[in-house]
Amino acid sequence: MTSQTSGPLPAREQPPRRPAGSPFPISCAALGSLAFLLLSSAAALPQEATCSTQALRCCALPAGAVTTRAPIRFGVQVWPSRLAQSPASVERLLALSPSDLRFSLGHSWRRQARLRPEMTDEEIDALVAEGFAATRELASHIAIMKRMAAAGARLHLIVWEPPPMPGEPDFNAVGARRWRVLNSSHVQLAARFQVAHLRHIAALGLPLHAVELSNEPDGSWNIKIAPSDYVALVEAVRSEAARRKVALPLIYGPGASRASTTRPFLADPDKARELLRLVDVFSLHTWDDAIGKDRVAEIEGVLTDLARLGPPRPIAVTEYGLARMDPARTEPELSASNRLPDSVANTPAYAGSSLAAFFRLFRGRIGEVIYWEFEDQSWGKGLFGLLDVKAKPKPIYDTYRQVTRSIAELAPSEIEVAPDGRLALLSGSGGRRAFVVNPSSAPIDVVLPAARAPMARANSCRAAPGEVGVRLPPGETLSIELAPRAAP
Repeated sequence: MTSQTSGPLPAREQPPRRPAGSPFPISCAALGSLAFLLLSSAAALPQEATCSTQALRCCALPAGAVTTRAPIRFGVQVWPSRLAQSPASVERLLALSPSDLRFSLGHSWRRQARLRPEMTDEEIDALVAEGFAATRELASHIAIMKRMAAAGARLHLIVWEPPPMPGEPDFNAVGARRWRVLNSSHVQLAARFQVAHLRHIAALGLPLHAVELSNEPDGSWNIKIAPSDYVALVEAVRSEAARRKVALPLIYGPGASRASTTRPFLADPDKARELLRLVDVFSLHTWDDAIGKDRVAEIEGVLTDLARLGPPRPIAVTEYGLARMDPARTEPELSASNRLPDSVANTPAYAGSSLAAFFRLFRGRIGEVIYWEFEDQSWGKGLFGLLDVKAKPKPIYDTYRQVTRSIAELAPSEIEVAPDGRLALLSGSGGRRAFVVNPSSAPIDVVLPAARAPMARANSCRAAPGEVGVRLPPGETLSIELAPRAAP
């Protein structure tokens, strides 16, 4: 039991008085002990590590760097049906500031009624209209794409394949074959469908910038088209559009699946020159080679072929994705082509590796690259998306956004890229900017002039006087403003 008193404590129980002028009840001995403790702790703090002798030095390009002088553009494959379901996805897409959006619209044409040679224009127009009428929530898909166009994105239509041709099976039947090959005798009929298709989209009010008439004609997963028949198809589309007075968007083609499978379209010099005359932009896809060949070496082969054929044409990569960080590794979880919970595609290192490979695509006349794809689709098998199936950003989204927004701001007309893709310099009317990316699974050291240091650095290493060292974590990117290039 505690007793309480109302009077003053006895003299022996009074608390000690503090000396005048001393606000803290600490003895000199205690102060000395504290000072010793602080000095000991400071001595125990880890020293800042010296930057590696193998540090990447910014921003002088190493030997072997590639310079591309062309309008530099970033595009991405989108699915209007998915965007219509996710307002958050639309906002994240706008935040990327893409210059081009590749998309398809309408029904799965292989599941439509068969085309017949004797069909009139009106009958083909009606078949196309029926296909669009069967598309659920078509109005919302159109509204989304119109909004993107109003925001400044160029609309790039991909027509995966035409409706069934004479002699083909009913693709709606159970067990029907998947592969298709365009017969030479059906080229004109396919062209009539293409023009009716474009005519209908124009009537919907979508301002198309470009169209691809077929997806990856080197393979039969949509419809395989021989190089000579592809040339005939483009020519027939132009003739048919003129006959029907349909204004054509730019035609990109042929868009084969890999650089190596693009080369057969250039093998016959006469046919290749005719192809280059007929398309507005020469296009290719740059998927990883099936046997692990270096994609850049394959692209250089295509550029060499094109150089032999006369004046250069604009070139676009209309599908780019990185399946394997290391082409020699075949473990399922190390390929973004496989949908696995422990996939490398969900890691920062994959994001950095993908961006470095993206930079390396810009060479020759290649100034436009369309990334596959914006979101992982619920029906898909791979994990290439910048967003996951729930529309949540993956590490790769932020990695790309930093660069794509800069492309929109700078309007670059030149890009200089180190051989390994870790350093890229963009120059345009909006200024000059360097990007350093770490494509590895371990930190790398970056050394740059102190005047060019980024505003905030979470990690650093000790560099020489007048320099700043940055320890860049896996997958991360540094953006460095550069002085304008001196006039010649």
